Amino acid sequence: MGEKIELHFNHKVLIVDDEELVGKSIGKMLDRHQIDYTYINTGEKAIDLIEEGKEPFSLIISDQRMPDMTGIQFLEQARKIIPETIRFLITGFTKMEVIVNAVNKGSIHRYIEKSWDSDDLIKIIKSGLKQFEVYLKNEELESQSKDQNKKLKDLNAKLKKAEKQHKEFVHKLDKKTQLLKKQVVENIKNNNSGMTLKKVEKLFAENDLLENDKINGFYTDVIREIYEQFCKTAKKNGFNLSYI
Repeated sequence: MGEKIELHFNHKVLIVDDEELVGKSIGKMLDRHQIDYTYINTGEKAIDLIEEGKEPFSLIISDQRMPDMTGIQFLEQARKIIPETIRFLITGFTKMEVIVNAVNKGSIHRYIEKSWDSDDLIKIIKSGLKQFEVYLKNEELESQSKDQNKKLKDLNAKLKKAEKQHKEFVHKLDKKTQLLKKQVVENIKNNNSGMTLKKVEKLFAENDLLENDKINGFYTDVIREIYEQFCKTAKKNGFNLSYI
């Protein structure tokens, strides 16, 4: 008794056989294993159904000898419409080289001889459905990967935009600070007694720069500027002082 094959998706099998007794027999076996199926008695009708695209088939089982077209011809057409679907061929009399050629061309995944054992057949079918589940999982992973990549790309774009906006904001603040510093220094140099600390802080507030660290840094720069001007004036008048 081999390893039990567990299926994790809901599947639908398409059975194509002009012998209704054979098709319905396979269908009943699938029913016993809770696997949904559709039975059609000709290749042409099956192609029409596949082209409608209303029913997604995980696996197709087709007889080789049918009146309108052979199983290989039918499965070749089916492959062009739904290439990911697993394709099995039931055969009893076809020459082996024809089957081997169909396998090599990718028209069929495997063939089943008509003198099958029911237990073996259901294992073969479940194995084919398991193979289709690998495809479904890969599709799901690829979809998740694409979704994650898109999210990362969008996040990266937002971060770059935020970084650019931050740099522009900092540049504007620095520009405002430099202009205010220049105004204060000029007023002090021109002995403008009206330029008090409160007025300086008011200038900062009006320009959205009233933050302790910015004010303290500004005062330090202003004091340094005043001291440098004082040293230059003292030196001109014969005093020897050093800058801070």
